[in-house]
Amino acid sequence: MIALKTPRVHVFLAEKGVGSRRFCEELIRKKLVRVNNTVAKLGDKVALGDRIIYKKQIFVFKDFQSNNRIYLVLNKPRNYLCSNFDVNGRKLAISLVQPLFKERVFSIGRLDFKSSGLLLFTNDGKFANDIIHPRQKVEREYIIESKKDIDESLLISFKSGIKVKKEFFKLKSYEILNKNSARLILDEGKNREIRKVFLSKNIFLKKIHRIRIGNINLDSLKEGQVKIVPLSKINSLKSRLEKLNDNSN
Repeated sequence: MIALKTPRVHVFLAEKGVGSRRFCEELIRKKLVRVNNTVAKLGDKVALGDRIIYKKQIFVFKDFQSNNRIYLVLNKPRNYLCSNFDVNGRKLAISLVQPLFKERVFSIGRLDFKSSGLLLFTNDGKFANDIIHPRQKVEREYIIESKKDIDESLLISFKSGIKVKKEFFKLKSYEILNKNSARLILDEGKNREIRKVFLSKNIFLKKIHRIRIGNINLDSLKEGQVKIVPLSKINSLKSRLEKLNDNSN
């Protein structure tokens, strides 16, 4: 099922600078806000293209775009492929996103078929390249679960740097949550690095779930749902990436 998570009217107005969320709720209670030609009610959500009207101010809900740029988060379920086509007919992550928009979007990096969680989509090629380039050191945070007990010595080795079949992998930090689960933070974005490191020690991970990329979190987004990333978050991340680019030149 395709689902797009959009904000409630009072949240949208607050983000546009009309006032605090509580103040905007009060405006709705007083029937001073309309969505298109209908008086807004508390709890109403905006949809793409809606005109939210307060006094003589009109706000159109299209802030997911900046010069026709789109930034989205999908909570990818397991057993969805990050590709535009599959000869074996497997389900595609893009099928949960693309029908919602006229513009063509693509994923920023990938999650493997058996992994789940936060997957970014955009039509901004430069932003995508900056996010995935190893020199940018954009953090990616995961929750992993194993059938076996997680040996901390492996995580210590991973953090120091570990070689698997001529590839070098390095973990930024970790936190053991319980004997079978841990939180991992990576900042290089190499292909399937978590799975490769654990499989090299004959440890099969039953769950690899990404919950964050940079300052963009999965939060409470349900599996299979899509949400628009606020431009404030995108601009903040772009600013950080631009500073890194300037320092490297």
